[in-house]
Amino acid sequence: MAIAINQNITKVKTALLSVSDKTGIVEFAKKLKEFGVHIISTGGTAKALQDAGIDIQYVADVTGFPEIMHGRVKTLHPKVHAGILGCRTTHDSEAKQHDVDWIDLVVCNLYPFADTIKTTNDVSKIVEKIDIGGPTMTRAAAKNFSWVTVVTTPSDYDLLIKELTEHQGVSFATRKSLSLKAFTHTASYDAAIVNFFNQETFPENIILSFNKLNALRYGENPTQKACVYVRSDVSQNTDYLLNAKQLQGKQLSYNNLLDANAAVQCISEFHTPCSVVVKHNNPCGVAIADNIEEAFICAWRADSKSAFGSVVALNAECSGKVAEELATRFIEIVIAPKFSADAINILSKKKNLRLLELAVNNISQKLDLKFLENGLLLQEADTSIITNEQLNCVTKLKPSKEQLKAMLFAWKVTKYVKSNAIVISNDTMSYGIGAGQVSRIDAVDIAIHKANALQKESPTDNLILASDAFFPFKDSIETIAKNAKITAIIQPGGSIRDQEVIETCDALNIAMCFTGTRCFRH
Repeated sequence: MAIAINQNITKVKTALLSVSDKTGIVEFAKKLKEFGVHIISTGGTAKALQDAGIDIQYVADVTGFPEIMHGRVKTLHPKVHAGILGCRTTHDSEAKQHDVDWIDLVVCNLYPFADTIKTTNDVSKIVEKIDIGGPTMTRAAAKNFSWVTVVTTPSDYDLLIKELTEHQGVSFATRKSLSLKAFTHTASYDAAIVNFFNQETFPENIILSFNKLNALRYGENPTQKACVYVRSDVSQNTDYLLNAKQLQGKQLSYNNLLDANAAVQCISEFHTPCSVVVKHNNPCGVAIADNIEEAFICAWRADSKSAFGSVVALNAECSGKVAEELATRFIEIVIAPKFSADAINILSKKKNLRLLELAVNNISQKLDLKFLENGLLLQEADTSIITNEQLNCVTKLKPSKEQLKAMLFAWKVTKYVKSNAIVISNDTMSYGIGAGQVSRIDAVDIAIHKANALQKESPTDNLILASDAFFPFKDSIETIAKNAKITAIIQPGGSIRDQEVIETCDALNIAMCFTGTRCFRH
């Protein structure tokens, strides 16, 4: 039977208050009393209100049934749920027949399940924080928004008091809006429970719950609206980009966040002083050194033209010396575990420069997901690490120890370059990066062009080339030998023309190692 939706203002004569988060509940209850509202309550909420001198009625006195089983059963009773769910017109006589009193306002937030799983692994304690009565009562009130108002967050207490003051009741628009919040609240709660108990990487069903962090000025382009959301079950003590401390600068934009995320992911590969410079979601300069100052100078020098308007990540404290270098360049964001007082003072003169404090060495991404139209792609993050022992030297000429170091360095960088990806480097800094080309030989040409330009400024005899996937033809090898001083190559192998490519390297006196695995990035 379909029951007509009531769109009139509803009076609040009786309220049921049962909250886990008791922030502001006493003050709110006092305000309700000023409007003559009768308050029913349970457990700890009832005690808090009584201790504050507020007259309440226990749920057990309404139901005629005590709270039992250590509080597991309190509000799960027909007199409570009929009082919430009943239609005031259609069900009035039935309510009187069964001695059911209407409940006009339900104020309920749930046991802190998400907080509990962040602080303990004790399943018995965690299970006790799975709320049953709360979600049931909340969903009942949310369903019956025609007649009942439901409040699930202390931040809406003032809204309710404003409604009662201005309308002597609650408007339909507010009841409907709060109903949506309530269903969102219980859905997010259930998602946290499902995701905790689910141990499968690829379960049959995926339930994602995110909270809106803030609106952005626009998306990738000014014609696109955008917001940023954060997982609702993530701990505030976890190190991740959206939890970074912004010390100064403008609000982060959509593109800023994408580039910052790319920089953080790349720099997480390195555990010696390192700097990563990112532009349009690709590293354009990466360097390691004995100190962070030298690392930044080299990373910037690697492609100073592309670095204009970039995101810079450091994996050590940003010192005053680094800040002096940063201050002379146009940079959108600097990310570092810490900024010294001198650095903050120097960079404070660049008002629009965003400074983010984030422990980049603690970042660990386990899964990678991408949304499709009406679908989702989910994969494990590429956490593979290539070591010397895994490299298979397939040429007559064997790489030196220095070349092997350069190969492993370049491979780490290549993992974070959009495919087709080519990285030319020595063992401490990138010299040329060819990113995101639909033709591998075009990526080779771009990387060579950049490397040759840098060679004039910072010559080296130890340049190697890394490719994220196999070379399908020998033409790339011939181009490398003809146009660049490349002494060795690292690539996955796996082409039907591998032997041809190997023979070309042998003829051109280039050492080559296969990783046996590719590192595509799309």
